[in-house]
Amino acid sequence: MNSFRKIAAISKSTSLEIIYDKVFVVILIIALLIILSSRIVSMLTPGQELKLVIDIGLSCIYLFSLLIAVFSGAHLINREIERSSALLLLTKPIQRHEFILGKYFGLILTIFLMIALMLIVYIPILLSFKGINNFLVLATIFHKYIEVSLVAAFALFFSSFCKPVMGIILTFFVHISGILVSDLEFIAAHSDNIFFRITLRLIHNFFPNFNNFNIIGMEFTRNITEPFSFFIPIIYGILYIILVLTFTTIIFKKRTL
Repeated sequence: MNSFRKIAAISKSTSLEIIYDKVFVVILIIALLIILSSRIVSMLTPGQELKLVIDIGLSCIYLFSLLIAVFSGAHLINREIERSSALLLLTKPIQRHEFILGKYFGLILTIFLMIALMLIVYIPILLSFKGINNFLVLATIFHKYIEVSLVAAFALFFSSFCKPVMGIILTFFVHISGILVSDLEFIAAHSDNIFFRITLRLIHNFFPNFNNFNIIGMEFTRNITEPFSFFIPIIYGILYIILVLTFTTIIFKKRTL
């Protein structure tokens, strides 16, 4: 219980630090304006209003929460080290794994709050349409939240041993590779370069497959036929997050502050 309180305290301070950051405020305002404008833009395309509102809304929620995950996550640990606040915290009875978990939960809590604020604007727009399966929309958003949480774990992982700029680049590299991972096996099989083929297969086997979370663009007016399939990406994402955070903790324990 004492460990939980320490993690919760670090999580709260991390969340407030991100929220008070001007970058977070600007990104949130832009996201809200785009979601609001989706209803107006949809009126310019008769017959495609619902599809346009769904595509713009979901893509906006996903993209801007992803930006917060990458840019905020890549700075979390380095910022604390540069300020010497990490050293100050760790001189207290706080373990390094508690520090990592507090930072991570603070980040994904902030992303959750950001998505909730966007949904406050987005849901009334969706309710203005008839025949849409709102559960499918919310399930899609939750899947994308799990994906963004996994990206945040990678951003924190890279933040534990490299500078923010490099961490941002590496996080985007992992994310893009994870999106393309489904095609890598096919490309490797048709490549004549042995080194290139081995590299692609290594990426295919070790990188997370972010396509598991990708159901944007599906038909949101249909009924659910396979409810269990919605739990598979969630379990996959949580297990991968645990793995990444474990490696992050191991590296951070060995780092000299």
